[in-house]
Amino acid sequence: MVSIEEKISALETKVTDLNGTIEGHEKILEDKTDKNDVRVLIDESLQAKKIVNENEVIILIEDSMKGKSFVGREEMENILHEAQLKMLKWMIGTGVSIAAVVVGILKLYA
Repeated sequence: MVSIEEKISALETKVTDLNGTIEGHEKILEDKTDKNDVRVLIDESLQAKKIVNENEVIILIEDSMKGKSFVGREEMENILHEAQLKMLKWMIGTGVSIAAVVVGILKLYA
């Protein structure tokens, strides 16, 4: 019986110690600020300093993009491909024309 009572008293001592540490941790957690609290404080200080935050930047970008036409990547690649083909055709045509002029001049003087 003595050993059981000693074990019970040892367990009660451990429980009180654990309760004390839990209370200490709870006090520490109460003292620390929450992440959302920090964000709110930062937003308030930015607004006080009249600096734009992320949401305001997004709104400004969306407002500036309204009514404007933008092309996608594939459409831009198609436009560039067409322009390159057109340039290549002009280069070949110019080369053939210059060759024809040179041959014509050589025939005149030969």
